[in-house]
Amino acid sequence: MLSISEVLSVELKEKSFGSFELKLEGRASGLGTGRACFYLLPSTY
Repeated sequence: MLSISEVLSVELKEKSFGSFELKLEGRASGLGTGRACFYLLPSTY
């Protein structure tokens, strides 16, 4: 299974922005949502 950050970086590459900043931004937001899910999921059980 792909992680959120991997999916985001692939999507950005497919759209061929070619911008290093956009790729970094996508990875950072992917990590952020991944961490949010990681902290929120255990609290729901």
